This record gives sequence, structure tokens and C-alpha cells, in this order.
Amino acid sequence: MDCLAAEDLNERIARAWATDLSTGQTQDLATRRGSRCHFFEPFRAGPYEVRLRLDWQDIDYQGNPTLDADFCDPETGRVDVSMKRHTAHHTSAQPDGLRTYLWKFRDAQLALQIGLSWRVTLPPAKVQVTATCTRRVIRANGK
Repeated sequence: MDCLAAEDLNERIARAWATDLSTGQTQDLATRRGSRCHFFEPFRAGPYEVRLRLDWQDIDYQGNPTLDADFCDPETGRVDVSMKRHTAHHTSAQPDGLRTYLWKFRDAQLALQIGLSWRVTLPPAKVQVTATCTRRVIRANGK
């Protein structure tokens, strides 16, 4: 699968969601104009606010996007660029074919399964219509 262009993301994927396999909780993932990512709700892990996203520009051999993490200062919102070297910054899907990601950072662990509803466009079909009609004639004199 080729990576998706930003303008194709919403045209090709109708809905993306993540299920936390340890709690069963599901969240819909959001898109942003001009981005090739699906975004999770931010959460706290250690001293950081973590912002996860599925990056459709960086796909693996199975056609799955990479799970990227930005580690932000919760007070300023600034990304800690030194964390780009941490193993938790990029997480690949498990080779199970189910879009499962095991994300770990310090004491935080997430087992996420990603669900996708794809949009499918079919070419116009040729339609043949057959009609039948009957008629009944009633004369003015009733005969």
C-alpha cells in the first residue's frame, strides 16, 4: 500500500478508531487539514503530555501506519525534541495482521488495536430498465 496524501486521508478512510485492549475503551481518531495522520486524545505519562498519532506517510511492509508519539511539556505545550530518539517515539504494528500496537514508555503501557472503515468508490454501472404496462379502455357508454 502506498502512503496516503493528506487530501486523500478523509476521502479514503471514513472512520478510524482505537481500542485499548486492556480496558476495552474505544476512541474515535481525528484528522486535521493538511495532515497525513489520525490523532488520539492526549494523555499524561510521566512528566509529559503524550500526543499519539497514526502516521500514514510512514507505513510498514504490512501497509500499516507508524504510531508516533510527541512528548510535550504540559505547561507550555512545547514538544521535547530530545524524545524523538526514544524508542516510544516510533512504534510499529505487531506482525499479527490486526493493526495492533504495543506502546511503552516508563510505567505506561498501551495495547491498541486500530479499526478502519474504508470508503470504496465503484465505477458507474450500466443499468438496463425494463418496463411493462397494461391499459384498460373504458368506453363512455360503459360497454
